[in-house]
Amino acid sequence: MRKAVLGICFGVLLVTIGFSVWWFYFKHGQWLSTDMALWGSFGSFLAGSIGVTFGLATVWMLAETLRIQRQELAATREELTRTRSVHEDTSRNMRLQYKLMLQERERKIFESEVFVLVKAIDEAVSQARVIGTKEFNILLAMHAQRHENFFAHEAASLKVCFRELGRMLIDCDASSEDLIYLSRSFSKFVEVFKASDKHGLFKSLDENVVDVLRCFYLDVDSRVEPNK
Repeated sequence: MRKAVLGICFGVLLVTIGFSVWWFYFKHGQWLSTDMALWGSFGSFLAGSIGVTFGLATVWMLAETLRIQRQELAATREELTRTRSVHEDTSRNMRLQYKLMLQERERKIFESEVFVLVKAIDEAVSQARVIGTKEFNILLAMHAQRHENFFAHEAASLKVCFRELGRMLIDCDASSEDLIYLSRSFSKFVEVFKASDKHGLFKSLDENVVDVLRCFYLDVDSRVEPNK
């Protein structure tokens, strides 16, 4: 656009010069004069014809420059807004990923703790000893009232494992998914818990922990058929 305006101004200049040559030389038979008064009149003529044109062109170009600057400023603001939005989205996604990473880490720790407890209970229950002529594990020994003499270590292990399970259940941060996972992991120990509770393994535990365990296994027992 600026080139077009400059072209128009240059064209006006050429037309003016051409008209002057035609007016003075061809029409009136005059050429360059040595009379300064005539040159003054010629200067006034040029100022009146070309000066106004260039003045209007300058004003127009200034207005056009301001318009283009406003457009560029608006485009810059829009680009900054988009960039800020992208940065905010990126920051939000990074926070979300960090949160998910922490949740995944906590989940793995939780599942690892559950695995250790389940393994410890399995090992305590699977230990067998021959007493007299019969083979017993701790579950059979508790029913025969002989666990304190022959399965003291296993009984202590069960007490610790169920205490930790109770603390997990009391944990206010445990989600419904965590509770389902605990139910699936420890449901097979319904009979072990009942026998341990009946024969006083949990006497020294906090009563709140024992009550939570009882409610937990009461709910499990109502939904899952216990292992025989």
